[in-house]
Amino acid sequence: MKQCKICKTDLENIRKLSKHIRDKHKSVTVKQYYDEYLKKESEGICVICGKETRYVGLNAGYVTSCVKGCSAKLFRKRLREDAERHEIFKEKVKENMKRIWKEREHSGEKQIILDKSEDGKQKTLSKMTKKERKEKYGWLNKLSGSERQNKIDEIMSPLVKYWENITDEQITYLYHKRMNTIVKNSENAQIPEHLLELSEETIKSLDKIFGIS
Repeated sequence: MKQCKICKTDLENIRKLSKHIRDKHKSVTVKQYYDEYLKKESEGICVICGKETRYVGLNAGYVTSCVKGCSAKLFRKRLREDAERHEIFKEKVKENMKRIWKEREHSGEKQIILDKSEDGKQKTLSKMTKKERKEKYGWLNKLSGSERQNKIDEIMSPLVKYWENITDEQITYLYHKRMNTIVKNSENAQIPEHLLELSEETIKSLDKIFGIS
């Protein structure tokens, strides 16, 4: 049994109450009636972003979130609060994605998507300058000044320590190994004889690279 808050008339259900308001109290809309007599204090405000939400009807009142994005966030929030349901949901999504990609693989759609993705990436890269590519994809450049320098020092430290303690025999071995690699990778590469000998000038150059005085 539902009672009209305006005239105290008893009605059988919410549907008849709604009709009663429209027929007997024409100066008041059903929404106005709800706002005046039934609306809760925090109702009508999106629980995610705080904006006004949509009125549904006399029985349901207002929805708890305003737009699709907020509805999805609210759904995920409530899902995470229920560990069992969350786990079931994750497994269901995983199985659905496996099925979808299997169907795409059989139809050939998978390769089309991958090709488009790769083409799009290459087109984007081709329009970027070397500096822009470095700033976007170089993880070291995404660090702040002091963080970046600390990371560089951390990476270079073992190399510097190694070079400080390297023996002449190790230097000769590394140098000749590098020369041999150049010859193997280049069909017509011919290294002048004087470069095959590890000179004092070469050692100084290597010292300079690693900052050893």
